[in-house]
Amino acid sequence: MTATLRTLIKDSNLGLRLRTRPADDSSLDEPLTWVASSDLADPTPFLSAGNALLTTGAQFRSDEPVPYTEYVARLLEHGIVGLGFGLGVLRESVPDPLLRACDEAGLPLFEVPYRVPFLAVIHHVADSVAASRHARENWALSAQRAISFAALRTDGLESCLSELARQLGSWVALFDADGRRAHLTGPGSTTVGEPALAVIVESEVERLLARGQRSSSTAEHDDVSLTFQTIGRRGELRGVLVLGGAPGIGGLDQAARTVVSSVIALVGLALEQSRSLTRSRAALRTGLLAALTAGDVRLVKDIAQRMKSPLPPEPVHVLQLEVPEARLDRLRDWLEDRMSTHPGSLFAGREEDGVVVLTAEAETAATVRRLAGTYADRVGVSDPHAYADLSAGLRQARAACERARARDEPSATFSEIAASDMADLLPEQRARDVARSLLDPLTRHDDANATDLTGALRVWLEHNGQWEPAARELGVHRHTLKARISLIERVLGQSLAGFDGRANVWLALRALD
Repeated sequence: MTATLRTLIKDSNLGLRLRTRPADDSSLDEPLTWVASSDLADPTPFLSAGNALLTTGAQFRSDEPVPYTEYVARLLEHGIVGLGFGLGVLRESVPDPLLRACDEAGLPLFEVPYRVPFLAVIHHVADSVAASRHARENWALSAQRAISFAALRTDGLESCLSELARQLGSWVALFDADGRRAHLTGPGSTTVGEPALAVIVESEVERLLARGQRSSSTAEHDDVSLTFQTIGRRGELRGVLVLGGAPGIGGLDQAARTVVSSVIALVGLALEQSRSLTRSRAALRTGLLAALTAGDVRLVKDIAQRMKSPLPPEPVHVLQLEVPEARLDRLRDWLEDRMSTHPGSLFAGREEDGVVVLTAEAETAATVRRLAGTYADRVGVSDPHAYADLSAGLRQARAACERARARDEPSATFSEIAASDMADLLPEQRARDVARSLLDPLTRHDDANATDLTGALRVWLEHNGQWEPAARELGVHRHTLKARISLIERVLGQSLAGFDGRANVWLALRALD
C-alpha cells in the first residue's frame, strides 16, 4: 500500500494525531515520497516535493519573535505535504502560533507522541515506498509481457498500442512522419477530436517532427494531461507517440516510463519493418510500370489487383515527379498510404528520370496539389491516355516536367505546352547559344557601322516578308528595305528568299528575346 498522510494518521501503532487539515481533504491521499526530520529554520534545501517533515520545534526556542507564517509558507512553496511535531522532547504541545499558521495556510500538521520515535514513522514510510516500488516494478514486467504478446498478433502495431492504453488507463495516439494520425485507441480517445485539444496535439506533433531530434514533452489542456514522445533516430523520425488522460498521466513514474520506452522500441521496429515492406512493394510497382509501358496491360492489371493496389480506371494522367533524395522515403510512405486507403485512385513507380504516378482523371488535380512543393520540386502532367498508349503519356509528362523546371514553377501540364508557341519547345539555353552564333555577324556589323539591320530584319519578318507594310513601319522606301535585306543576307551568309532561311533567323531572334 502506498504511504499517504491518511494512512499514517490511521495507523494505530503510530498513534499520530491530525491537528490541522488541508484546504482540499483529498490531498491527504497524495503519495508520500519520503519523511525527513529537521529542526532547521529553513530545511527546504534538503527536502523534495512530496516529502513530509518531522520536527521537535528546536528552531522555535528563541527569545526573538518566531516567523511561523514564513516558515509554513516556505514548506508549502517547496511542496511539503505535511508537518509532524514531536511532543515531549522540547515542548509538551504544539505552539499555538504554529497551529494557526498551518491552519490558515492549509498545511496538515500532526502530533507525534513521545513514545513514538521519528525513526518509526520514517521506517513506516520507507517500507511502504519500497513495497510500492516493488509492486510497480512487477506491474512494469507484467505490462511489458502483455504488450510483447500483443505485438505478436497479426495486427501487432494496433494491438500493441491498445494494450499500452489498457495498462496506463489512458488514450494513445500514433502520428506518422508527416504528422498524420495513424492510430488512436484507449479510454477517452473521443476527446482527441475536440477542436481545441486537436490543435494543441497537432501543433506539438508538428513542432517535434520539425526539430528532427529524439525528444519528449508534456502539455495540459483543461482536465487532460498529455505526453509526447518521438519515435526513430535523429534525422530519421518515424512518428510521435501521444498519451492522454486525467491530470497526472503526464507525470509518468519510472515504471510507466519503462513500459512506454519498450512500446516505443516495438513501434519503431514495426514502422521500420513497414517501411522495408513499402520499399519492396514500391520496387515491384516499378517493375510493373515498366511492363505496363511495354504493353503488358493485362498481366500488370492482374498482378496489381493481387497486390490490392489496382490500376486507376482509364484514361489516366501520367505525372512525372522531380523529387529530392531526402524526400523520397516520405513520398513513398504517402503514396503507399494513398494506394492503401483509396485503392484505384493512383499507381506509382520509379524511373531513371524520377517518380512516375498514374492517376484517375478525377484524382489528378488534387494529387498534383498535394505533391507539388510538398514532396516533389516539380510535377509534369500529361494529357489523358489509355494504358495501350502509356509511352506517349510518359513522354508528355517528361516534357511538362521540363517546362516546369525551365519556368521555375512547381507544376506544368502538357496541355499548356500544346496551347503555346512551338518556339517554346526549344531547349532555352541551347537555342540561345545557337541564336547568338547565327546572328553574331549581324550584331557585329551593327555595332561597327552604327546601323540597326537587326531591327529591320525583325520588322520585315514580322510582316511575313511583305515590303510595303514593313517599309512603312520602318519609315523608309521599300527599295531601301530591299537593299538592307540583301546586305543582311550577305552578312549572315544565308538566303532569306525561302521559308527555311526565314524560319531559322526568326527562331534565332525569338530565342534572344
